[in-house]
Amino acid sequence: MTAITIAPMVPSDQSVALALPPDTDLETWRAIGQTIAAQHRNTGWLVGDWLNFGKAQFGNQAEMFAVELLGEPKSARQLAALCSAFPSDRRNPALSQQHYLAVRDLPAPDRERLLSQAEAERLTPRDLKYRAAARKAEIAPPLIPEADLDYAELMAIVRAWNRASSGPRREFAELMSESDYGIIEA
Repeated sequence: MTAITIAPMVPSDQSVALALPPDTDLETWRAIGQTIAAQHRNTGWLVGDWLNFGKAQFGNQAEMFAVELLGEPKSARQLAALCSAFPSDRRNPALSQQHYLAVRDLPAPDRERLLSQAEAERLTPRDLKYRAAARKAEIAPPLIPEADLDYAELMAIVRAWNRASSGPRREFAELMSESDYGIIEA
């Protein structure tokens, strides 16, 4: 395999392209693709670590510069938070930031187990997200304690009533009074 430099060719300020020689062989082409994919996977970590360092060293100035430079403050902050949640020694280069986002809200043992599964089974971030959601459902307390179900139902009716305009409210009140607290036939 011949050595090839991966350098973007910039024809104008509006576009960036990778220009490969026409005689590039399959092995070289694949190696270039692997290098680009690895760089792409790691860019988010680099941005997050860069922003965390800047915030620690320079405070609000770093955040303002990051917004000016990156344009998307929410995604930069999300990457910074992800980097804080997963220090560099806890990151697996075989997995993307999306894999880590999928398990971020789980307890550490569950995160580690699911990330190991993701690598071993070559799970997509989407598949890992489904597994993480299933695990969250297993360990989360019920949204409404059983003793409060009547109250929750009452509040659902009140919210529906308050969202309705006066015409449907009148109709509903008539149907309710005719039902004698039984099933309303509408």
